[in-house]
Amino acid sequence: GSTGAAGRAVSETNVNSRRPVMRDVRHKGDDRMFTYQVRLSPKPGNPGGNIAVTVQARSDTEARTIAASQNPTYQVQAVHRVN
Repeated sequence: GSTGAAGRAVSETNVNSRRPVMRDVRHKGDDRMFTYQVRLSPKPGNPGGNIAVTVQARSDTEARTIAASQNPTYQVQAVHRVN
């Protein structure tokens, strides 16, 4: 019976050690994110010159959306992934 008990203890330990790892993976959404440089130009009728902003996003589409929402008087010209 002692072997069976040891086997159970090991399996329980493994299950417990897996749980925090799963939580860590969920919290680290940054690992799946990329850095994008987005070039913007002023919308017609708005003063200013072209600007470039760096945003963290999961896709170039999301980077475009984030940059546009942060700079409402600008329009997106180009998106480049940095890393």
